[in-house]
Amino acid sequence: MVQKICRKMLVVVTIMILFASIQSLASAQISEYQRNPLSGSQVFFQKGCAGCHSILDVGGNIGPDLGKVELNYSFFGVASIMWNHAPNMLNKFEALDISFPELSSEEMNALITFLSYLNYMERPSDPERGRELFTQKKCVRCHSVGGIGGNVGPALDRFRPYQSPVFITTAFWNKAQKMAESMLEMGIKRPVFEGNEIMDIMAFIRENAEVARGDYRRIYTQPGDPKAGEALLAKKRCTHCHNINGEEKGIGPDLGKSDLRISFTKIAGRMWNHGPKMWRAMSKENIPVPKFSETEMSDVLSYIYFAAIQERGDNPLNGELLIFEKGCNSCHPIAGKGGDADLAPDLAEISSELELNTPTKVITEMWNHIQSMGLSVEEVGMAWPTIDSREMADITSYIVRLAKPKP
Repeated sequence: MVQKICRKMLVVVTIMILFASIQSLASAQISEYQRNPLSGSQVFFQKGCAGCHSILDVGGNIGPDLGKVELNYSFFGVASIMWNHAPNMLNKFEALDISFPELSSEEMNALITFLSYLNYMERPSDPERGRELFTQKKCVRCHSVGGIGGNVGPALDRFRPYQSPVFITTAFWNKAQKMAESMLEMGIKRPVFEGNEIMDIMAFIRENAEVARGDYRRIYTQPGDPKAGEALLAKKRCTHCHNINGEEKGIGPDLGKSDLRISFTKIAGRMWNHGPKMWRAMSKENIPVPKFSETEMSDVLSYIYFAAIQERGDNPLNGELLIFEKGCNSCHPIAGKGGDADLAPDLAEISSELELNTPTKVITEMWNHIQSMGLSVEEVGMAWPTIDSREMADITSYIVRLAKPKP
């Protein structure tokens, strides 16, 4: 049974890697974090997470399907969710007689990275829904699939071998202005794409396209490189209008602060939907509308995604205040002050002793001591303290600052 689940999960992970980047992330702020989600998927199985949680219907059903729920997919966001749900998980472990899974900092790093990539995965597509959309969006007026449809634009059968949506989304973008002109002439309202609609249309094309005899190709694109995407945004002059986690307001929305913690094709759909508005702005600024190769589009969309999931820095001074506000100091002394040394170790001493000099090490230590912390919280009559994403970043940065290097 476990082997069967593992085989299914490897398929899911393979699909994920086709769309997600396994290259370096764009910001030095998060340079300590893992880059490859595959190792995190292995931790997910090895530590028994798949016994309770599914990823897109692969795995257990005791906890929520992590491929379907909306999570804050930043590194600290995932860590805060794990922390906040710890009491429920502990109760389940006890009821099912399951040992609490301890993690090394490397395993924690890999696991959170894997979970933070999930939103970049495409959801299963529906070819029948794609068929309906192909008609509803009036694509059929200009394009044919399997010999059915118009001939104003090229037949879309050529996209059948392409397994990644990057190919059709690149074609969408590069031909967008010409398509808009043709639709205006024909009195067709320019369609917008939401949710999984582009993937559904792709599924319809793959299932119904005419196939040349013996043509069994499956063509994939390379995973996007966020650093290359960052450079391309500057080269194509996108950054003339868009900031990336900037302080000043640009002509267009800040791509790091906008709601872009969404999948590859959803980001591409947003680009298509906002095309006319962007073209007008570029015309005013005397900027030519940029064209992209498939590799460039993959790089750019990868960068936009990762820019949106990065934390906006941290604040150790706020972390110190939170240590008191959340009641941590009720149990933990800090440099000999406050707390109860019989209940919990001194945060300054333990951070130095265990060399908790990165946020990941702090998060790992918090996780591994959830059971003992749960007992201490009960003993002092406290409620389990919840921590949001930003608070997790601030608290961990404060504890990192407490760590003194060993002589």
